[in-house]
Amino acid sequence: MLVPAGMIARVRTLCRALLRYWNKESRVALLSSPLDNIPEDQWQVPQKLAPLFDQNESGERFWTHLQELDDALDLDSRFDPDVGELMHLGLVFLCCHEFAHVLFRHFEFLQEVTKTKPDQVDRVRRGMELQADSFAGTWATTILLAQVGADADAESVARGFLRQSYVVTAIMGLFDAQKKFVGHYNRGDYNHPLIRREVFGLACKKEISLKG
Repeated sequence: MLVPAGMIARVRTLCRALLRYWNKESRVALLSSPLDNIPEDQWQVPQKLAPLFDQNESGERFWTHLQELDDALDLDSRFDPDVGELMHLGLVFLCCHEFAHVLFRHFEFLQEVTKTKPDQVDRVRRGMELQADSFAGTWATTILLAQVGADADAESVARGFLRQSYVVTAIMGLFDAQKKFVGHYNRGDYNHPLIRREVFGLACKKEISLKG
């Protein structure tokens, strides 16, 4: 199992950027906002928040830019506990996702597909990622319910699910951020973030129904 440090660092900075708009806007349609004083590129993503697998931003350059962006974010210290909880829930999801790849022997299966049906590799990869998202939704929700506790009040439970949904949506938004519509995802390892988010949400809903 491998969860890259760059993923965790990106998620933390993205959460800090987004939380500045909490209760200030009724709906955030874009990753960055007109209220954001960080220079924007044509895709409306903060320039120094490189998406995952960006070949032009790696190594020392990535860490320097991410630190500069994080230092530029003016977030009220009252949000520090929220950032910590979002990071916890995000790491739980990521660990569950990666564990799914091991549990379902995805790597061995992919090697076999590469040998026998090389033209189907991208499609199989996307299917495996969706299966891992679904598994992670189920088990991240199970862990959340266990941590909140059976005696927790409804407000605490609702806040837990809101935070989980918030951070998972942020994580999925970091993949291939330059692609703007579903058709661009016909090749590659991942489905469109909205599709991945829907699969995750359905798994959470099913688990909640079973527990309820």
